[in-house]
Amino acid sequence: MKRLLLFIVFFFALGALGYWYAGTQSFVMFRVGEWVVQVQLLTGLFMLVVFLWLLNGLMFFVDQVLGGRLFARLRKSRAANRQRKGILELISGRPKNAKEHFLRAANIDQDANLDRLLACRSAIEAGQFDRALNILNNMPAHERELDGPVRLLRARVMFHLNRLEEAQEYCAEARRVGIKEAQLGTLPLLIAEKRRDWKAYDQIAPGLRGLSELGSSIESLDHRVFMSRLSDRRLDAQGLDRIRLVMPPGLREDALIVEDLVAALVRVGESEEAEKMLRESLHARWQPELLKDYVSIPDVDRERQATQLEKWRHRNGDSPELLQALEQISEESGNWQAAQDYGRERMNQIDTTN
Repeated sequence: MKRLLLFIVFFFALGALGYWYAGTQSFVMFRVGEWVVQVQLLTGLFMLVVFLWLLNGLMFFVDQVLGGRLFARLRKSRAANRQRKGILELISGRPKNAKEHFLRAANIDQDANLDRLLACRSAIEAGQFDRALNILNNMPAHERELDGPVRLLRARVMFHLNRLEEAQEYCAEARRVGIKEAQLGTLPLLIAEKRRDWKAYDQIAPGLRGLSELGSSIESLDHRVFMSRLSDRRLDAQGLDRIRLVMPPGLREDALIVEDLVAALVRVGESEEAEKMLRESLHARWQPELLKDYVSIPDVDRERQATQLEKWRHRNGDSPELLQALEQISEESGNWQAAQDYGRERMNQIDTTN
């Protein structure tokens, strides 16, 4: 607009100057190669105005038509990329990062598809999965930048609708269009858990445990899954060996996991292995709450256990759990006097602590 006003002012100024010179016989001469051209001043001014007008029109065409379309396409591409990143961050449970991407996308361009995807996400959080699916079904199919987020949302909706095979297929499609494992999160593992497909779980989980984005979510899921697998009464020795082979090292130090693992070993007739494993676990990390399980293992050498308990007593000091374990061992061996002594010591220690 400013350039147009300047051009109009300049045009009228030249017109006024031309009118002033209209009655004079003023000429302008200029050389073009070997030619000398003589032009009346008014004609020269007119040609200059026309030249400037054509130059301005050419600049407008390049800027608004050619450049404008190019920049519009670039803006749309940048906005779509920001929206895609924001949606993936939101779906992956990182709303702060998502907010930053959405704000930048809004500053570049506006897109109604963003509203649809956010509405779908809200419907999922509210438990309205049929509504979320209806929103996804009405999404335009030609928007390539939405392929990944839409497939990821479809996988989540199908999971909650218990259509696990379709959820698994959408997860695979999301990977093919560029969705990373960190953005999929624990969804593939949750699908495997629900289907009790432990082979698939053991294949996928190792690649996710090293991702810092998942953090404690993968740890809590591993804890729940392995407790469920160990508590399965149909578990045989071969299956138990496989579980121990694929179990994350950090879980082997968890008291609840150790209890279930010992119980599973006892169920499959591996009492000696259960005693050895629990003994090594207590030696590596002292957890007195496991002593009750240690002395409850059947068909093992009680004298060896009593000797080991005394070693732990010398190393770690007295505790109610340790004295109770010694009392139980003494009763089973028929040493009633020692059992009474351990019982009195345990009660005295409890009274002192209280």
